[in-house]
Amino acid sequence: MTTQQKIFLLGGGGVPNYGDELIIQSWLNWYTKDLGLPGRSVTVSGSHRTVLHKLFGNAYPSVKFSQRVREARWRPETTFYESVSHGYGYLSDPEHADSPLHRELHGTTVFHLHGGGYLNTKWPTHGFMLGIALWAKENLGCRLVGTGLGLGPMPGPDADDEVTAQAFRAFDILEVRDEWSFDFLKNHDLHDDPVFGYDDAFLQPLHPKRRPGSTLHLSLRHDEAGAKISRWIPQRFVESFDHHVFWSCTGQDAGAFVALAKRFPYFELATTHRLLFDLPVSKRDFMIAQRFHPHLVGARLDMQGMFRTGSDYYDIKHRLVTDLGSPFVLGDLEDLKKAPIAWEPSEMALQSADYVADKRRLASRILPGVGFATSPSAVQLAGYSLGQLGRRIFKS
Repeated sequence: MTTQQKIFLLGGGGVPNYGDELIIQSWLNWYTKDLGLPGRSVTVSGSHRTVLHKLFGNAYPSVKFSQRVREARWRPETTFYESVSHGYGYLSDPEHADSPLHRELHGTTVFHLHGGGYLNTKWPTHGFMLGIALWAKENLGCRLVGTGLGLGPMPGPDADDEVTAQAFRAFDILEVRDEWSFDFLKNHDLHDDPVFGYDDAFLQPLHPKRRPGSTLHLSLRHDEAGAKISRWIPQRFVESFDHHVFWSCTGQDAGAFVALAKRFPYFELATTHRLLFDLPVSKRDFMIAQRFHPHLVGARLDMQGMFRTGSDYYDIKHRLVTDLGSPFVLGDLEDLKKAPIAWEPSEMALQSADYVADKRRLASRILPGVGFATSPSAVQLAGYSLGQLGRRIFKS
């Protein structure tokens, strides 16, 4: 049965952006290693095929990479919900009946919208992905799943927007990663049984090699808030660490690194590829993060830290991590001058194995007839852990 599967994995990756690429890496490991599907049965569709291939081509040589959905969805002056309708009707248009995208989707058995915060009015054309997902479900007879999605912030669809309502309700599995997204689906009656789950990064455990000493990690955006951190972070605090790493999660972060290097020229630049395949961590680390996935990964690895937000979009993301037990605080840089760091165990690090088990249980529902390539641990199949059970009871 495994040789007959054809997985179409679609989302916001291929920019590159560390968080989206981490999610893609997690699912590639799941499908090709944990389930043992041949790589040729998986197509990853994102923003730029060349970026995806450069990041993952060596590690997953037979996986296919595509940008055809991105090419099809783009059009100026549209809204998110208009784009849903555009995506739904795109391949039904005779003009696109024999398009490369149509041929690419032919035979798909699982249409999978992977996790991330890309479905919102911040990127209006991304609504196309929901629409074409509905088209695939109706015309290809495939399973339709969405995992670890962050929706919004955005207004709900109009009451007479049947296409959007049908698109959300068509999902066989629809998991969102935060409370705002769960409430959005329930309040607008967009799905009968949404799952209040986890970010897709929890699909895989983290076991990086740790070097001796301590490391200060900075994940800054190229904006005024990031510039303020570079200017005001106490020098004595910075120099108290053995290693210094700047997380360049996307090309836009390069400007923040240049500004930081003028004051602290000894920071290592860790690009997306290194963060994915050779994460530079040690045994006693501290992170200051503007971006969301560095915060999430740092907390899972038992780092202490501080986060800065600056927008509703990032507030929702960082709250997701703190709700799961991150020890990071929304603090002031002046606090770093006052008292020594309280090195206490991260609740998220302690609970991470439970979160991974919950996530893998949900993932095992995507292909019900396909077993693990290697025997799963008992906890992967034992049902909801206390962490997931508690979240479900809370939402009920």
